[in-house]
Amino acid sequence: MKLIGTIDKPEHKGFVAKIYDNREWGEFVVKYLEGSLLLPEVTWTHTSDKQDAFDTANSELSHLARNKGNKRG
Repeated sequence: MKLIGTIDKPEHKGFVAKIYDNREWGEFVVKYLEGSLLLPEVTWTHTSDKQDAFDTANSELSHLARNKGNKRG
């Protein structure tokens, strides 16, 4: 996979998205990190559309930032 973009904005409170082009599978993969910690693969986004990958990454980062510190249970 080839890294094609990184989204790292202050308003995302330490969450980062890295967007990859996975040519082997014909898809774009978005991996999420909190600081330097890679979030589990179950959180990753897979899509066949490059713009969708970037749009979804921004949306998910906003969601993660809004819910930072909230405990599930």
